[in-house]
Formats: sequence, C-alpha cells, structure tokens
Amino acid sequence: MTPIHTLWVLIACIYVPLAAVILAGMTWIWRTKGTTGSAPVKEGLLRAPGESLRLKFDELSDQLGTIIVTAILLPGFTMALILVTSPNGILATGRAWAAFAACTLLLLPLAWLLFRRADELRNYRLGFHGERAAGEQINQLMREGCYVFHDVPVESYGNVDHVVISPAGVFAVETKAHRKRKAPKGRRDWEVNYDGKVLDFPTYKNASDLEDARRGANLLRAMLSKAVGEEVRVSPVLALPGWMVNPLVKSPGIPVVNPKNIRYTVLAEGADRLPPKLMAQIAYQLEQKCRDVEM
Repeated sequence: MTPIHTLWVLIACIYVPLAAVILAGMTWIWRTKGTTGSAPVKEGLLRAPGESLRLKFDELSDQLGTIIVTAILLPGFTMALILVTSPNGILATGRAWAAFAACTLLLLPLAWLLFRRADELRNYRLGFHGERAAGEQINQLMREGCYVFHDVPVESYGNVDHVVISPAGVFAVETKAHRKRKAPKGRRDWEVNYDGKVLDFPTYKNASDLEDARRGANLLRAMLSKAVGEEVRVSPVLALPGWMVNPLVKSPGIPVVNPKNIRYTVLAEGADRLPPKLMAQIAYQLEQKCRDVEM
C-alpha cells in the first residue's frame, strides 16, 4: 500500500465518521435549541410529575449517545493508529488481526456500559410513567379545593413525588411503579396484599417503599414547619399505579392506595380541618420551591 493510499484510508477511518457525527450533533442542536430568539416566558414553571426522573432520563440518554458515538469512532481510530505505525503504510495480516483484537477488547467495556445504562434508562422510564399516571389522578383533587404540587425538592432527601394540601391536612405521596409478572397459582397478578408492615406482591415482598414514604413525609414536615413558623403535620401516602391494594388489617398504618382512589384518603371525613390561611401559607412555600423549571 502506497503512502497516498494510506492517507485515503485514514480519511475513511477517521474524518468521514467524525464529520458525520459533528454534522448530526450540529443539526440536533439547531433543531432543538433554535438559532435566534428567546423564550416567551421568563418566569420559572412549576415542576410536573416526574420532573427529577425526566432530568435523569435526559442525562442517561446523553450518556448513551456518547457511548454509541465512541463505539462508532473507536474502530476507525484504532485501525488508523495501527496503519500509521505500520512499516511503509502497509497493513500486514498479523497487524490486521491485532487491530481486530484491540478493537474487540476496547469495545467490550463499552458494550457492558451500554447495557447497564440502557437498563437504568428502562427503570427511570418506568418510574417516570408511574409518577405521570399518579399525577394525572392527583391533579383531579384541585377541583375539590386542594393544592397539588409535584416533585417537591427536599434537602438531604431528594424530592417528594407529590404533595397534596387539603382541608383534611398535608399529604406526602410517594409513588412506586412496580412491573407486573405472571402470578403463581392462587394469586392475581394485579393485586398486592398489605398488612401494615409489608407489601406482598404476587412474586415478591417489599417493605422499603413504606419506609421511603415515611421518611419523605418526616423531612417535608420539618421543612414546612420551619418555613411557616409553626408545626405542620404531614401524613405519608404510598401510591401504586395499576395495582389493586388488598388491606389485610383494618388500620394498616401508612395508607397504600391506587392513585385512582386517593381522594378517599386525602379528603377523609372527620379528619382535623386545616385552616384556609395555613393552607395558603404552605402552598406559597411549596410554590417557591417548585417554580424552578426553565422554558
């Protein structure tokens, strides 16, 4: 192979794929960001259900894109490097096999990372859709005089999925999206038994969801009490979209509900009534926390 042939091989291996990637990236930026003008709304928007998961989803999507681009360009760079170091630009059979082995060894960790990130992306997608499904039902409570906020940031914790301020009190709603699997004989694959301590799904048991709901409510209580200058009681609620909850005891502790039935929990008759003034104060504090989404 002559030096001029080597040059063309280098161009084919490196510059053509690199130019294609750069062109695709610039096109994506131009189409999504726009080239002129500014957003019509300057004020921050309120967080939607699953906002934190959406941001993580976008971050993982960017990482997947980087991994895929690296995997595309890596063979070309490796081949070019071996070709440049070959005597007189000639790629012998032995060096060709060495290039193939080097590419394979370098691509294996990328493949492992790709599958791992793809699995994380799948779980975030499930959680995001679960929070969206729950949020659609919880938003209906605004028709009945409730304040509703989603994805409320809480320091040292992360976020509370949904917060409902109703005349019956303040409720921190933790949403958990669990996949349904084929149930064993004698169980229904859409029903979960609840004894107040453990969630008994058809194929496994779970207690951590209840603890997450309890911890989120406690931290939200501390944050709101400090913000309004008086003690604010916050009740935890666990929402399981798509599941029918079968309580095994009369008073199971933390309410576990399908979001479609959440109104019976947050608008319970006979509960302590929350003064309208305090409801408005709490809502104001939460709005300041949640109005941070840029257009």
